[in-house]
Amino acid sequence: MDPEEMQQIIRKARGQKNRKPPQFMRITGPLKMMTMVQPNDGFRFELAIPFSQHFQTQLSWVLSNKKPAEFECMAMLAGGGNMMMEDEMSMIQAQTTSSGRSTVVIQKPIGNGVKLNIETDMGAADPSQCMTGFTLTKDFATSHIQY
Repeated sequence: MDPEEMQQIIRKARGQKNRKPPQFMRITGPLKMMTMVQPNDGFRFELAIPFSQHFQTQLSWVLSNKKPAEFECMAMLAGGGNMMMEDEMSMIQAQTTSSGRSTVVIQKPIGNGVKLNIETDMGAADPSQCMTGFTLTKDFATSHIQY
């Protein structure tokens, strides 16, 4: 059973209609995944390690023919609640590469349909290359507003 079917079953059990239209990234995400092609430039090895339902990691090694080898580590910790309801779930995701790039994404529902997202991206160890973004999202019955 895919996640959309599971959410439809949950909505039917709760007696809810479509709460809000999907965000643009969720509409284009599957299309991007199907059409994304990576050229074969060496060897890529990925290992996903689900320590528990709420803590997951992924390790990736890229051995390229043209670039130096790169190692990447990603960890995600999800808060309690229904894992199928992504908008209502607290989570933190951290990703780092051997080249020095680091990314941290935090999502926290505040209450009353308001959600806070914080994204930090460091292109290198130099703090001047750090970029941080804050987003507040308010959900309504048939729409949402982001600021």
